[in-house]
Amino acid sequence: MRVYAVWLNQRSTDARDTIDASILDDPRVTQWWDGEAVIGTWLADVDLGRLGYSGIVYDTYYVFGPDAAWADVPGPIAGAGVPVISYGEELLAEIRSQL
Repeated sequence: MRVYAVWLNQRSTDARDTIDASILDDPRVTQWWDGEAVIGTWLADVDLGRLGYSGIVYDTYYVFGPDAAWADVPGPIAGAGVPVISYGEELLAEIRSQL
């Protein structure tokens, strides 16, 4: 299993130096800072996960299975949800279904 976390600057209190990266302290997690919201804008443009966002996507999770690949967009998607904090049980179930 691999986890990629992309931190975005979406609120006035968001800044790279204020992120508590220790909340995802696990060798399977790779974290990035996207201060220009490049990935968040791209995810909205392609409507990955059909979450219905326009403009920018953040505070969102995507789960991919072991056979997922990146072509024009990554897929197939095994699950997606927003905001992450509200979908903890679903996220865990979707991850477990892929292990």
